[in-house]
Amino acid sequence: MQDQREAQLKYELESDASAQAERLQALIKASREGDPELPRAHALIGRMCEAVQQELQAVCEVQTRGIGGKYKKWLRALPLDVAAVIAIRECIRMCTSPETHVHVQDLTFNVGKLWELEVRIRQAEAVNPLYMQKIHDQVKEKNTRDYGHLRRLYNVAVDRVFKGTLDLALTKTEMMQIGKFGVDACYQAGMIETVRGTNKNGTTVAYVLAPEVDAFLHGYTHSDVHGLISREETRMICPPDPWTNLSDGGYLSIRRKAAAPLLNVRKLRKGVRAEVAEAFTAEKMPQVFNAGNYLQAVPFAMHGPTRDAIVRVWRAGGNIMGVPDVKGPKKPDFPYAADWVKEGASEEELAVFNRWKRNTAAFYDELREWRGRVREVGAFLKAVREADGTYWFPVYFDSRGRWYYRGLPNPQGSDLAKAVLHFHEKRPLGPRGLFWLKVHIANSYGFDKERMQDRARWTEQNWPNIRAALDEPENHPDVW
Repeated sequence: MQDQREAQLKYELESDASAQAERLQALIKASREGDPELPRAHALIGRMCEAVQQELQAVCEVQTRGIGGKYKKWLRALPLDVAAVIAIRECIRMCTSPETHVHVQDLTFNVGKLWELEVRIRQAEAVNPLYMQKIHDQVKEKNTRDYGHLRRLYNVAVDRVFKGTLDLALTKTEMMQIGKFGVDACYQAGMIETVRGTNKNGTTVAYVLAPEVDAFLHGYTHSDVHGLISREETRMICPPDPWTNLSDGGYLSIRRKAAAPLLNVRKLRKGVRAEVAEAFTAEKMPQVFNAGNYLQAVPFAMHGPTRDAIVRVWRAGGNIMGVPDVKGPKKPDFPYAADWVKEGASEEELAVFNRWKRNTAAFYDELREWRGRVREVGAFLKAVREADGTYWFPVYFDSRGRWYYRGLPNPQGSDLAKAVLHFHEKRPLGPRGLFWLKVHIANSYGFDKERMQDRARWTEQNWPNIRAALDEPENHPDVW
């Protein structure tokens, strides 16, 4: 067992170091692509927001007549902290690339577009808050980050709220003039600088990040990933350390113990964290800790035949045994020619068009679900490459006291994970256990409304077909 502990500790250290190096490279690459969702981008937004907001406040306090006053109305229609965050994020996104400079027109136009969209959304929320909340929930559920799609979605929503009475058409020049307030504020706050050049049309002015801002955004080092652990392979090949408090059990390495505590007190209110950490010890709560230590001391084994069957099904195209179809859903074809226009169409044509829209929306929902299942199967197949050996899974519990296993796959995972994991220490079912297994098989096939004895009898009668499907699942899709 000592050799297993040494091998486990070595694996934890090596796999975590590899995960940190991979994450560091990904952070550096994403920062060069202008991703405003990265940790340092969030930190910069927090640091710069107050200064940019003050610059915008100074602009709003100056009374302007005529066309300039018209543009300021758009700025005053937004909370200045929101306007500042939008401008900072867009400067991060557009001014990051070291190869190309961002022209004034492009940056001001993009900030203006985003401000205009935010104002329109708030106007619609004031008129029909329930409908707009439904749109927000839809965007959150689908986790959409494509700006073009979001702009089209919200413009349609706003148009429906105002029933076509609101003019949504600002010109590009107007959007540039509105966005100029935000770009100038970022410039005055020291976030961006101008670079002058020449072309065939004369002098050009472009924006780049200030050197210190650029260095901060792209200066990711190992300190930014020092607490990261590998999430790909988190089973253990030796029994986990027993828990005596919230941070001393489970994995063997210090880093993993810190990253995978028994209870994550950081998710609790600050006022109770110290109290909870002091109260949750094996000495004060022996039953709780005995339960957790018992659960994680149970050894499991990979069942090779089941894993191999899942791999064969996947390679054969999937779509049975809970394995998704490798081809994915098919997008509905547009029912008309490319030059068809909605205006002036007949009721029958509109009915066909609206049915196509509903089917297309359902397709994207199905596609998103399918992609999630494919990612899940990919991670599962990667994690079960080797079926030999004995495995243990550290446990933890949430703030409600519900126990969970760590690791991928684990006994609480997907149906595929549960199927491929068996108890390492075999115990005979006995006549009564076999009876209830037959009942469970009948229930799984939908034969769950009859008496228990009839369900068991149903399994016995259909056992030859079921057994054949277990041996060669890819050749018996009718059974599945």
